[in-house]
This record gives sequence, C-alpha cells and structure tokens, in this order.
Amino acid sequence: MAGRGRHLDAPRLRPDSPVAPAGGPPEGRSWFGELEAIYRELDLGLARLGARCLACGECCTFPPGSPVLYASWPERAYLAGVPRADSTGPRPTGACPWLDTSTMLCTARERRTIGCRAHYCARALPSEETRSAARDLAERALARVKELVRRWGLEWDYAPVLARLSQ
Repeated sequence: MAGRGRHLDAPRLRPDSPVAPAGGPPEGRSWFGELEAIYRELDLGLARLGARCLACGECCTFPPGSPVLYASWPERAYLAGVPRADSTGPRPTGACPWLDTSTMLCTARERRTIGCRAHYCARALPSEETRSAARDLAERALARVKELVRRWGLEWDYAPVLARLSQ
C-alpha cells in the first residue's frame, strides 16, 4: 500500500531520549508518559461531558474547506509510532490515515492527538455549551503540552496534522 509505514516528519526519538535539560528525567520517567497522563486527564473530562464516539467517521474526515486539525510536535511524534489503517472500504477525501473505513473507528485511538480527542461530530456533542466546554478542556491540555515541551527542551511546532503527513 502506498504510503504505508511513512510517518510524520518528527525526529525519531525514543520516549527515554535524553532531550531533557541537564540531569535528564527522573528514573523511569519520559515525556511520552507525561503526554499520556495529559491525554488521560482530557479523556476523563470529556467523558464527564458525555462525549462518546458514534463511529460515523464524520469527525475523522477533513475534505477541502473543512476545519483543519492541528497538533503539536510531541503529539505527532507520539502518534507516528502507530501504523496507518488497513481499510478495505473506500477512503473519503481528506480521511485521516488512521481511520479504518470498514469500521469507521480510529486505529490510533490510544495515541490520538488532543484535537482528535476533543473534536466530536455535532450529534455526539449536540449543545454549543458542551462543545465549548470540550474546547476549553482541549486548550488546557494543550497548555500542559506546551509546559512539557519547555521542561523537556523539546521543539514546539504546532502544525496541521494531515499536511505534515503528506510531506
């Protein structure tokens, strides 16, 4: 399959790479682990809002003119370790490469970005108040990622995910 195994433009860092300031991370700690903790907290907040995936694929498809999904460099580097979907169904224009079009489920669910976690179709989060609360949770999570980047001495780059995938 064309493009299979091609990953984001992030440098190939292991989660325990010595990219932290002098002295390195505490024993057994990594920035991947910190990112996972941010994701877990975001997921809990979204669950409290009643957010749930309806497996329609609407929020995982970005045709021209639709909203653009952005992610930070650490999120893209973390996501890069997941193989892309091996879908048997037709791929809609702008479909995320991790969307399995035969099940309409994300094959990178555990490693999906903040934007993916907080972006739901209108049926999953029907009220503007709930969608606004989800955006607020996402902004707080992103602020924590910025702090993670600063603490670990990583590169801050916030860019469109699908555009980076095609480079």
